[in-house]
Amino acid sequence: MNTTAAAVLEIFGLFEGTAVGISVVDLNSRILRVNERYAEITGYSREELLSLTFASFTHPDDLFDNLACARRINKGEIGGAVFEKRYIRKNGEIRWVRNSISAIHHEGRPSGALVLSEDISARKVAEDELVRTRDVLRQLSRSIGNMPVPDPVRDPDGKGRLAKALIGALERLRDVADRALEAVTSSGYPDDARAQASPPDGFRSSLAQELARFTRCTGMFVTADVQAGLEGLSPQTSESIQRVVNMLLRDAYRFSGADSADVAIARDPGGLKVEVRDTGRGSRPLIVSKNQSHALDRRIAELGGTLELQTAVDGTLRRAVLPI
Repeated sequence: MNTTAAAVLEIFGLFEGTAVGISVVDLNSRILRVNERYAEITGYSREELLSLTFASFTHPDDLFDNLACARRINKGEIGGAVFEKRYIRKNGEIRWVRNSISAIHHEGRPSGALVLSEDISARKVAEDELVRTRDVLRQLSRSIGNMPVPDPVRDPDGKGRLAKALIGALERLRDVADRALEAVTSSGYPDDARAQASPPDGFRSSLAQELARFTRCTGMFVTADVQAGLEGLSPQTSESIQRVVNMLLRDAYRFSGADSADVAIARDPGGLKVEVRDTGRGSRPLIVSKNQSHALDRRIAELGGTLELQTAVDGTLRRAVLPI
């Protein structure tokens, strides 16, 4: 958005009745103006917000990426960004928002940003419920498969047909949960770089878009080497791989001090190997924070994979092997 801060404030009245929160911040992240919806989302009054910065109520686990992106916008390196984050409301409640940020320019230079904040808390709750449901169904399926279930009718392999039927039903329910989760996480975001079933090079294309978006937001240069023959991955598998890549890159950016990284994805005797190699200063063990470590472990555990870290003073290799 190439306009002056004054012009933005003049049109602010057009957005007072919208369901989207709107705020204007300066280069120091101080809040200059908000609409009523933004106040409702944060739980602070308009007057209180004008004495705060967005960092005051941003969840600590999301603050680093948020500030890194803001610095790039303030320097004029990018014109805007879209990302999800958590607000801590005045009463301590957590709200998830999807922020769309556009730089404001004055006399050709960045002078602040216009932020549109959409409350996506309900979608996040639905995602969590679907993940828990899927995990429970998976555990039940495994448990039944390992239990000696009395069944007079058995197949040649010794497995009871009743147990097989129950496992099949649970797996079908899990597939339903997977599809529902996919629909929830992708709904309303047509511009997201999510893997599509077509065209044939969809995985490579969507991965390239994801890496380009990561570079725009962090300034870290990323290259990718994807082995041929991976074009037939399902949309769900493609998205899972991209999320693993993104989490590994975030760890490299945060703790290795790396300004560049190489991503390699190839078939491996154990499945699919995803490597992120950087040339930073070395890293501490692969734990970003309690929540993010859980997210990475869960994502890889869902795929039945393993995680490995090899670090030295001249760089770090993060490797995930997924049985795909």
